[in-house]
Amino acid sequence: MSEVTLKGFVRKSEQAASLGLSTRLLNKWMLQRKIPYYKIGRTVLFKPSEVEAALKKFRINETGKLN
Repeated sequence: MSEVTLKGFVRKSEQAASLGLSTRLLNKWMLQRKIPYYKIGRTVLFKPSEVEAALKKFRINETGKLN
């Protein structure tokens, strides 16, 4: 079976590694809809720029308030 990755997209293992997370935590965030992803058949793909933008919502600034 040939594996095809679309330009600008990464697989789950690559996204987890780039964030320094386990794939299990990434799965949890996907189920909780904390991060955006694309599913084509069984293949799960991420756009790193979209994941980064989604995670910025959870950044806590120095005063303790969410951005």
